[in-house]
Amino acid sequence: MSNAKLLYTNRVLSNASLNERQKNKIVETLSNAKTPDEAKTIFETLQSAVPAANVSSVMYRDWE
Repeated sequence: MSNAKLLYTNRVLSNASLNERQKNKIVETLSNAKTPDEAKTIFETLQSAVPAANVSSVMYRDWE
């Protein structure tokens, strides 16, 4: 579980399109996730509010 939270937290923190307050709120929400699937759902849901160009750079960079 900790690995999933860490993965999504790192992705949020590396997203330059978010300000510090937004990052803090998302990280706080991720830290309350109880399962890896819940952390993934939270991350994907919150990322849908970010412009598509920034989402793709954060989402796919780690998979290449």
